[in-house]
Amino acid sequence: MLLYMGSIPLDVVPRIVARPAPGSVYRSPQLYARLRADMDADKSTDAVSGSSFAGLPESNGYIYIEANGGLNQQRTSICNAVAIAGFLNATLVIPNFHFHSIWRDPSTFSDIYDEAHFVKRLQNDVRVVEKVPDFIMERFGHNLSNVFNFKIKAWSPIQYYKDAVLPKLIEERLIRISPFANRLSFDAPPVVQRLRCLANFEALKFSNPIATLSETLVSRMKEKSTASNGKYIAVHLRFEEDMVAFSCCVYDGGDEEKKEMNAAREIGWRGKFTKRGRVIRPGVIRMNGKCPLTPLEVGLMLRGMGFSNNTAIFLASGKIYRAEKNMVPLLEMFPLLQTKETLASAEELAPFKDFSSRMAAIDYSVCVHSDAFVTTQGGNFPHFLMGHRRYLYAGHSRTIKPDKRKLAILFDNPRIGASSRLWSLKSEGGSHARPLPLPVASGVDVAAVLAAFPDLAGFARLLASSPVARELAGRSSLTLLAVPNGNLPQSPSAYAAASGADLADVLRYHVLLEYLAPADLRRLPASGKLVTTLFQTTGRAPADLGAVNVTAAGPSLAVVRSPAPFPGSNATVLGAITAVPYNLSVLAVDGLIVPSGFDLAASESRPPAAVNITKVLADARAFNVAASMLEASGVADEFEADERGAGITVFAPTDDAFAGLPAGDRLQSLPAERKAVVLRFHVLHSYYPLGSLESIVNPVQPTLATEFTQAGRFTLNITRANGSVAIDTGVVQATITRTVFDQNPVAVFAVSKVLLPKEMFSRSDSAIVAVASAPPPAALPAESPESAPTKLSSPPALRDTAGNANHTAAAAAVAAAAATTKPTIGRWCIALLYLLLLPLLLPLICMGLGEEGGEVTGEVRGEERRRVGGGSELAG
Repeated sequence: MLLYMGSIPLDVVPRIVARPAPGSVYRSPQLYARLRADMDADKSTDAVSGSSFAGLPESNGYIYIEANGGLNQQRTSICNAVAIAGFLNATLVIPNFHFHSIWRDPSTFSDIYDEAHFVKRLQNDVRVVEKVPDFIMERFGHNLSNVFNFKIKAWSPIQYYKDAVLPKLIEERLIRISPFANRLSFDAPPVVQRLRCLANFEALKFSNPIATLSETLVSRMKEKSTASNGKYIAVHLRFEEDMVAFSCCVYDGGDEEKKEMNAAREIGWRGKFTKRGRVIRPGVIRMNGKCPLTPLEVGLMLRGMGFSNNTAIFLASGKIYRAEKNMVPLLEMFPLLQTKETLASAEELAPFKDFSSRMAAIDYSVCVHSDAFVTTQGGNFPHFLMGHRRYLYAGHSRTIKPDKRKLAILFDNPRIGASSRLWSLKSEGGSHARPLPLPVASGVDVAAVLAAFPDLAGFARLLASSPVARELAGRSSLTLLAVPNGNLPQSPSAYAAASGADLADVLRYHVLLEYLAPADLRRLPASGKLVTTLFQTTGRAPADLGAVNVTAAGPSLAVVRSPAPFPGSNATVLGAITAVPYNLSVLAVDGLIVPSGFDLAASESRPPAAVNITKVLADARAFNVAASMLEASGVADEFEADERGAGITVFAPTDDAFAGLPAGDRLQSLPAERKAVVLRFHVLHSYYPLGSLESIVNPVQPTLATEFTQAGRFTLNITRANGSVAIDTGVVQATITRTVFDQNPVAVFAVSKVLLPKEMFSRSDSAIVAVASAPPPAALPAESPESAPTKLSSPPALRDTAGNANHTAAAAAVAAAAATTKPTIGRWCIALLYLLLLPLLLPLICMGLGEEGGEVTGEVRGEERRRVGGGSELAG
């Protein structure tokens, strides 16, 4: 008999065995045993550099290119050649440098670049060989001129190379492309762009002689920068004789300068500038910011930005035009200025001095290592350098790119003083710099910055009345999205609908915790960039709703989108207002950006982006005469109101102002082209809200008419008098009576009188009369019947050759006006004729607009958007 002495469990609950925590037990052998078969069968390759250690696929053939131009144009060709060879799976032959009659540099690839490094760095992506193999050249009799040469159009898309070049490459096994400058579009898929960047930033390394001397010069430059802890700025100055000649700008050299420039243009560009019908307007070129800055102007700009006379500057340039005169003031302002010629001895420069590309490579290398880089004219050199510096310094390189349109206005005032606007450039919306040595970033007084811009007064008041103003104290590296007065919600109930805390959160949504300059916005990726806002710091933002998505949007700088699901949460960046470099960037947006849950702006209707000036005047009902004259003259076509440009300000006389003209003013009897000048005289080619006009710094303002004559003519004197804005033409004194339209970038104001320019009218005791002997203010190029209308001409239906009904009507009006003897009757007759003839003119005007292909204002805005390449920016 067995006796069981144990206990019998009475519970029926199964026992739970605790499993070890994930990762706490060594089981790698079991994993290896399970995966071994799959690993043996796997034939995949690594992902390093996007290529396999097993080597590249079999080549489709050899590509031989001839790189023409100077150092950096050749560099563009090399990068494009690498990208095309990689895309077509071809073998690239080391590019040949074409000898140019201007550059006169016989240097080869290996004289300027480290050829061995170039080949090795690209070995996993593109095959590169020093020369075409003999067995290939035998097919062409060892003569490259027998090789098929592709003549490719500039900026061809990469798809063209696949469709047209690749089949010929496979057939011939060797092709030649000459010339090759700018033969690939910048718009290319990422795989092509990657190869371009790989070639530019990694594979292209200057040869040892150039690199060695460059390192020596950088060390010497830092030794001369002891006052700024070894930091120096580099200036790329383009004021060589050929650059000055090509610009067609006029400086202070008088007749001697004119003769020298004409001779240089004839030698360098035979006949290009003397073609029949070509009109050169140096004043317009200067106002448009196209004139090369002189050494004097560069010095004024840098001193105005706060750089002291103990700042060390490296000057990269060719032979300065009239250097013995032009360099003196720059050296007086910056006595520590150096060049490669002053840093290096004659013996050190001897191997390079007769080779322009090698000398440019030395300049390039010293500029790369500067603390700040200043570009004055544009071109391949600064474009490559800015990109290279951003790559080397992870996007934190300092670049100063001045807005030369604004500088032209500042430099046109010889009475400017050290305490004036020029010496306050650091608070301007144009170019900026921080004096060396660079201070540690500190908080910015946002209220003080906004106080300088009256059109942001409403937004500034909102900030000041909220807790956000205190939260901004002490913060730095911010971007403020400010809403101009005209874009704020009009209804106060929209603000009352939310509590004070809600409104504060909306304002916090307009503070980006990252410094974004306009250049940063234009380089945004297609997918946009998520930027954290001050709202995120409150802890009340769910998920990622404390950030905004900033994306590029066609001609506009950018669109800022909230993750909120309603339309009111998006806004478009209108332009840059001002910046405190790397501390505060103020951008104007066209409406409030609302975080999730707050829809303050949903009921607001924003004005359309395009502005039809004529329609604005017609809708205002008191400007029928001005609107009719604008339509009939075609001048409205020239109003290039662009969000990213300077904008326009229009002074529109009321119908009463036209009716109040003296009987002898003879305005209506002027020829059509001179009437157009009077209309242009009513327009400033910059956007000025009323507050800006009231506090304008330079009272003498050029008009649109100035651009077609010369600087100093057809200007308006704008001042504040008796509580109003007064406008003096030298013949007429008028005042602004009200604001008709104010939406950045267009402002339209009603004025009490017709603005008559003193260049065309004179004042007598009894009346203002037209100056009969005065010639037309600008010689416009003649148009042939078969030529297309220029931007300065009227639409076809309004020109003599296309239809003269409007001129017949105008002649009738002139005859009627001339026959009038009594002033009162004359004024009523002119007004009555305008009203009677308006129905007859409208069909012709519509025909003209239709033949031109759409609304005039929209076309002009589109043309300006394509034309504008930058504006002022501090690229960072």
